[in-house]
Amino acid sequence: MKKLIQSILVILVIAITIGAAVLQGQKSYRWGTNRELVLLGEALQEFPAEVGDWSQIDEVDLSYDAQRQLGCFASFVRFYQHNQTGETIQLALLLGPTGPTSVHTPDICYNSVEYKVHENRARITLETDDFTDSFWSIYFQSKDVDGGYLRSVYGWSGDGNWQSPDSSRFAFAGKPYLFKLQIASSGDSSTAIENDDSIERFLDQFTSIFRKRIRQSSNENTGRLR
Repeated sequence: MKKLIQSILVILVIAITIGAAVLQGQKSYRWGTNRELVLLGEALQEFPAEVGDWSQIDEVDLSYDAQRQLGCFASFVRFYQHNQTGETIQLALLLGPTGPTSVHTPDICYNSVEYKVHENRARITLETDDFTDSFWSIYFQSKDVDGGYLRSVYGWSGDGNWQSPDSSRFAFAGKPYLFKLQIASSGDSSTAIENDDSIERFLDQFTSIFRKRIRQSSNENTGRLR
């Protein structure tokens, strides 16, 4: 029951983070009928339920009112579970206007809700299919009496490759749109969560699929413009 409550809390916090990332998106960017964005949004919404050894077991939808208010072009929040080990991670993936999407990070949102920073963020890099992706990794501790722990890994992408710049606001300035990824896993102790590499193992398989689908969408858009 404790783990179930922790998982529900993580999902709620991720949803809040998504809200912060896309707040007033409609006011800051007009999506219009941009064909490229339509195709990218479809690629995100149709992202597979099977990611290598991981299978989707649940998904949380933002309400219609929240979607309209926040101005997010496309997003999802999902649970994925490892088929052999039963490990569960929570994945939030969104496509939104660059300004608000680039500036809100988990240390702001988690720290203001139910968690406090346990270890400051550190950059991690992963190599998949001859590409190098980088992400920020940060650890939190729950403020409740149980004191559970949470790890969050996040990064941004404008072209299929994931980046973790020191200043995301300036690094992505001028781009018309941006993907943001945020993954969380929870544990009962700091040792357990710090030794947990489930997020890295998920990302090893996720990044390759994501890259192929995004570039396929870009190719479809280029082909239709010819």
